[in-house]
Amino acid sequence: MAEVVEDQEQMTDVADNDATPETGNSEKTFTRSELSKMMAAEKAKWENEKKAEVENAKNEAERLAKLSKDERSAEMAKKRESELAERERKVQRSELLIETRDQLNNSGLPVEFAEMVMADDAEQIQNNIKVTKTAFDEAVEREVNKRLLQKTPKNGGAGGTSMTKADIFAIKDTKERQQAIAEHIDLFGRN
Repeated sequence: MAEVVEDQEQMTDVADNDATPETGNSEKTFTRSELSKMMAAEKAKWENEKKAEVENAKNEAERLAKLSKDERSAEMAKKRESELAERERKVQRSELLIETRDQLNNSGLPVEFAEMVMADDAEQIQNNIKVTKTAFDEAVEREVNKRLLQKTPKNGGAGGTSMTKADIFAIKDTKERQQAIAEHIDLFGRN
């Protein structure tokens, strides 16, 4: 294995080059020695996991070798049955997920909600969709109503004005002055 030269050169990737103090993206950079230590730690962890897997497989093989032929075949059948049950559970979950997405689509809800409303049976999923739809519709309606609210006219109605042209031109802030002009455009009508 090639030896890594430890120096203070900083390793960065392309995403780190975009980080600037103005944007607030300050990602940590690592030295070669820090990267080497992290990689060594991850490698050791992986090797330990693989050793444990091999050890478990050896122990299982030894245990099965000690069993009689009938016990061994019964043990293998039980293992196949549990694997089959696990596959069946995954297939059933996939089918429920597909059905859930269809129900969400039919209800007018985003299909991204599928994981949130998933349950063990179709009846519970349907109840979750109903509750989610109710809450979602109420939240949308509140937000729409909030955005549709109009400000009360400042000039006391369509006929009278509380500000004069001079008052508006006296406003120092440009944005406020422009807003006042827009609100009292009738004062600046053509002659």
